[in-house]
Amino acid sequence: MSLVDEVGYFLARTRMDEREFGRRAVDDAEQVENMRRGVPVTAGRALRLRQFIASYQPTDEAEADASAPAPAIAAVSPSEDREERLARNVALSAAEQGCQLLQFKILKLYEAVARRDGLTVVEACILLNYGPDRFQTWRARQ
Repeated sequence: MSLVDEVGYFLARTRMDEREFGRRAVDDAEQVENMRRGVPVTAGRALRLRQFIASYQPTDEAEADASAPAPAIAAVSPSEDREERLARNVALSAAEQGCQLLQFKILKLYEAVARRDGLTVVEACILLNYGPDRFQTWRARQ
């Protein structure tokens, strides 16, 4: 079950407003809407969302009545067990850290080329990404 499905299931079961859920879980009222639009969710934020769902306790009687699952919904079980979700979150976290490291190394490369050639970092970025011909065209327009 995807994170979007888990959140949708939780919202249907508890009848909680999606903006309220986002606000309470990760201090972002737009979180559920962004997830439905396909905006990526970081591993840390996904973990916080799942922790909120797992530890949710209704704060009053109205919420307690609403949080009782309907029989049809209660029969649905996640396709992944807890260990699989944890392993996927660890892998996503490692991939996220790998991307950050790669971005850092690319920035260092741009800085090194900029120092070597007497350019700004932006100019080095354009030179390395688009080649010398397009760089000269861009520089002529500046």
